[in-house]
Amino acid sequence: MQAIRRKTKKIRRKVVMSRKIIAFLLCVVFYCIGSGWSYAVQFKSSPAEVKRLIAQLEDELQRLQRGEKGVGGYAKYGFQCPKELLRGDLLIDQYFDSRARISVLKKELEVLNQLLSLLTSSTSSPSSTSFGSLTGRNLGCFKDQGDPYGLNGRDLAAFGFGSDQMTPDLCMRECARRGYRYAGVQYSSQCFCGNSYGKYGPAINCNMKCTGDENQICGGNWANSIYDVAGLNVPKIHYGDGVEANIDRPGLDYKSFNLPYPDYKLCQDACENAPECKAWTYVKPYTIQGPYARCWLKNAVPNPVRNKHCISGVKRGTHISQNPPSLRDNYIGCFKDQGDPYGTQGRDLDKKIVSASDMSVEKCISICRSSGYRYAGVQYGSQCFCDNDYGLFGPANNCDMKCSGNPNEICGGFWANSVYATGVYNTGTKNENFPGSNNHLPQTFRDDFNSFNSAVWEAYEWKTLRRVKNGSSLVRNGVLDLACNRVDQSPFISSKPILINAGEVFTLRRRVKVHYANNYFEGGIWFYQTDGSNVQMPANRAAWLSAFGRGLFQVTYYNYFYEKPGVRQYVPAKHGFVLSGANWRQLGNYGVLQPIWDQWFVEEIVYDPETATVRYRVNGQEITAKSAPLNSPYIRFIMHSYGWYTGHDIQVDWVEWSVRPRNQADIGAGPVMIDTTSMFDDNSHVGGSGAIITKVIIATRKLPSGEPAPGTVTDNLPAGNSPFYLFVYYTGARPTDRIGVKWFWRPFGSPKEELLFDKDNGKLPKRDGVFSAKISLDNGTFPDGEYHLIFSVNGKQVFEKYFTIGRK
Repeated sequence: MQAIRRKTKKIRRKVVMSRKIIAFLLCVVFYCIGSGWSYAVQFKSSPAEVKRLIAQLEDELQRLQRGEKGVGGYAKYGFQCPKELLRGDLLIDQYFDSRARISVLKKELEVLNQLLSLLTSSTSSPSSTSFGSLTGRNLGCFKDQGDPYGLNGRDLAAFGFGSDQMTPDLCMRECARRGYRYAGVQYSSQCFCGNSYGKYGPAINCNMKCTGDENQICGGNWANSIYDVAGLNVPKIHYGDGVEANIDRPGLDYKSFNLPYPDYKLCQDACENAPECKAWTYVKPYTIQGPYARCWLKNAVPNPVRNKHCISGVKRGTHISQNPPSLRDNYIGCFKDQGDPYGTQGRDLDKKIVSASDMSVEKCISICRSSGYRYAGVQYGSQCFCDNDYGLFGPANNCDMKCSGNPNEICGGFWANSVYATGVYNTGTKNENFPGSNNHLPQTFRDDFNSFNSAVWEAYEWKTLRRVKNGSSLVRNGVLDLACNRVDQSPFISSKPILINAGEVFTLRRRVKVHYANNYFEGGIWFYQTDGSNVQMPANRAAWLSAFGRGLFQVTYYNYFYEKPGVRQYVPAKHGFVLSGANWRQLGNYGVLQPIWDQWFVEEIVYDPETATVRYRVNGQEITAKSAPLNSPYIRFIMHSYGWYTGHDIQVDWVEWSVRPRNQADIGAGPVMIDTTSMFDDNSHVGGSGAIITKVIIATRKLPSGEPAPGTVTDNLPAGNSPFYLFVYYTGARPTDRIGVKWFWRPFGSPKEELLFDKDNGKLPKRDGVFSAKISLDNGTFPDGEYHLIFSVNGKQVFEKYFTIGRK
């Protein structure tokens, strides 16, 4: 009997709740639409107002689904029905419960979208889009699903592309050119083609403006506006003379860019019109480089490689000189170099160097292969460099010097490596010191992600910390793929604890590609200190990130435009690659680099616990920050692609790290803070005596607010640049503090520095802030070379900064 009563009571509650929801919806339909205050009356002559309301309600729905608290109710939008039309028991707290509100919001949006459809159809003729002398018929709005980065599972899955100039006409033209019957525009900038449609049913959210014409609609979020393009008279795709279908010519790139629509002729024409271009490769959309068609221009002619995703060609009149067949598949490209002109310190490939008067590509590959290195780089005609990675300073375009031992081959250029693969893939030792072991000797480890190594990595789900049972599902074709396919529950991996002893430095490098899908992305690699214990969800589940330990510093790839109410600066930067340390908001303890999206790059992180200094370097850019003090014997890091909603992705080709004694580690000669006093105590207050300089910036322009102008920050000024601006950020200054600076200069290639300027009695205007100085010469320009600035506070060195003027 008790069981029957409980079951009856449960059914009764469901019936009562259903009646309440139905009563509220009846109120919406019959009062809010049918009464004198109805939406139809209020917005009949203004569909734009209905769209505005839909956008507001969709924003509230998304915020509720993310679990935000304190989201305003419907009365905020004038959509709450009068109390006299509702039964008293409907106006209960449950009405304001987030789950009930989500259900009602969805119904409200359905009604409003239907209303919008009625309003727009009543004020316009039957929907169609003009295309030349013919017309493509609009068939309506239809749901889509499938691969967010490709075509698998899509409603229209035969062909697709993205464009910043998308319109229905553009989409219809490209689908008709390829012989397809139907074209669908989606999410403002996407186009899909096929010969059937509608397998997921109709949709009601085709309400997003086209990127190419804000007066037109290009579908919605996972919704296609579909057009029938049968009979459109457009020229079909064909390949002209000299065009290499299904061929890639990898390497020797000096420029790449997205195309407004998928036509290889745009890339071919760009090469023909560029004097420095010798060859080109067109990458098809939705294949290997994202939804956009992409063009790569080359300053020499690389060897052809068969690739069904590419179309290539050689500029008319260009002489083709290929490497021997044995080298064809080894060549990677031309890459910048810098560092010690007489050794390997600071070089791109810095493990081994050999100079020979009979240098050739084969000789260098043989040297590096026999030494166990994955890559060989020939430079300046006679030099050979070896390493297990490359590309730290970005691509170059001046690999044009003949080899000293074979004038028919190219051996790099001036500070430029021609990089080749040696065929060595397994560079680890049999007795690697895996993280978490008791071996405290210097550790080295590399993972090429040919499989998922559960001895090193643990895979989790964002926020829930549920273990990903099959970590190997994250590894595809030798790449770790952290695709975000579930809202707020993207996969990520954590390293197991890594032992760092006193006096040791941790260095990490990895090759990575980053993709963001919307304006709420903040993926990255974050570092923690830990006592070595296992990851466990804390009692306070909202503090789930603390399961990995206490934060040290973060590298985050921001495309994040959310502002949290009441927070002055929610994230360090809305768009950019950011290194942030302890108390970054209060102390300005962060740096921002220009981002690199949707293409592979190599990044390096050097962490020196003794000075609490972190150096981050990518593509020739470098920034530093102060970490929190390391008070534990271990560190661990997580690699993730977190962002709101879905579609974000971070791919990792390889990652390697080492822990070495400080005198053996490459700390680097970049702008590294050298204050060895602890910057933070256990309560994260400023420690030490006197002012602390947090960062120094060089820029070519200054805003009226006193900050560097966006896009003008650089450590590599062009020749003859005068004037420029120096910005010094500091905190904890006292009235008696005096700041000093010494300027040194040395010509490129010279080991000797010359003192240009020495001043030690500068005053700081307030406790925390930034001061700037305009740097110029009364006569002439600054000489080319490397400039070295040493800052001191009260006679004690606290900061170094390097920058260059001119080229080597």
